[in-house]
Amino acid sequence: MRALRPLRQENGIALVMALMVMTVLTIVISTTIMYSTQSQHETGYGKAKNYAYVVAENGINEAMAVLRMPPDPATGIGNNALDKDVFCGVPGYQTGTSNPCTIRTNYDGGYVIWSGTLDQATSTWTITAPDAAARSTAAPRPQTRHRSAMPSQ
Repeated sequence: MRALRPLRQENGIALVMALMVMTVLTIVISTTIMYSTQSQHETGYGKAKNYAYVVAENGINEAMAVLRMPPDPATGIGNNALDKDVFCGVPGYQTGTSNPCTIRTNYDGGYVIWSGTLDQATSTWTITAPDAAARSTAAPRPQTRHRSAMPSQ
């Protein structure tokens, strides 16, 4: 009977229970903090990726707008959509390399570098925005967008 007596005593059980509860709470709080931090990083990455995509699309749209600019009817001076160098020296655009001419357009939250090449046999432009980036600490790889278009005659 004496050997079972110490097992019946509950001295110190409160300390053991408190340590178990503290361990469980520590694990739960650590998991919550880790999950919140990971979600925040994923959200920032997704936002930067979407913005880079939008900026790349804007570059494609700007190139299409340049191709659609008609020449001045009085002087005949203006864009000729069938000229392979139409993007070189477009007023108001910051140009880079030639053949094909690349143009960089800056936006509030990023930039896009776009260009186009003309297939003169089919009169088809291939417009490319291979470098579009958002200014963010979580910026993803640059987005690439391609589009082909035939100028209207």
